[in-house]
Amino acid sequence: LGSIDLAAEFEGDEYKTYGDFLRMNVETSIEMTCIMVARAEKEGIKLSEEGYKQIDAMLDAHKSEAATFGLSYEDYLLMMYGPGMDEATLRKVAERYYLVDEYTQAYCEKYQFSDAEKKVPNVRYALFYAPESAGADAKKAALAAATEMKDKCKTIDDLTPFAQSAYENGIVYDQGDLPVPKGQMVAKFEEWAYGKNREVGELDVIFAPEYGYFVVGYLGLVDQSQDDLNNIALKALSTDVIG
Repeated sequence: LGSIDLAAEFEGDEYKTYGDFLRMNVETSIEMTCIMVARAEKEGIKLSEEGYKQIDAMLDAHKSEAATFGLSYEDYLLMMYGPGMDEATLRKVAERYYLVDEYTQAYCEKYQFSDAEKKVPNVRYALFYAPESAGADAKKAALAAATEMKDKCKTIDDLTPFAQSAYENGIVYDQGDLPVPKGQMVAKFEEWAYGKNREVGELDVIFAPEYGYFVVGYLGLVDQSQDDLNNIALKALSTDVIG
């Protein structure tokens, strides 16, 4: 439709153009859909009555939207989905995608999480912002301030009021307690959180080039959030399907 210049250079190293990016993602999506539909059929998973009701509701909504635009239902589907689309085809496509959603939900519900996946390190921190790109004086000052705060703490409990006060005064960029699932924090922060023989109450100062100096304290392990557990199961499914 001309909304995107598919020949434009892609902003990254993985693809040459936005056309390449779109084509690869569409092909991957179709491939995953076909594989998961086949798996659902093999495992006897069929689209639920609720799934069929949602598809009916979607098609009814399209009919209302067509009337709003002053178009026939057939012309509206062509405008939205392109040549060759009619209600029967759209219903068939929708049934496959809704089945994929239900297969995905069933996979996640059955996924067996390891103990390491169920619990993650919980870290108390205060960030003195001075990334690698900052000047030498700024980094030196941030390190001195972080070290001073750490040395003032008799226990890990002291870090919270010191960090909160510094944050309110604009000295600390960010602070708080943070569960650290793998792959969601910068490398140096994650590396410290998952360090071997880490002891509850341990305090340290670390440098992450992306942000600067952190005062960090180890609070022990906490349960993963359900959203993070779902993400683990979804990642496992994706790897299982396409490698």
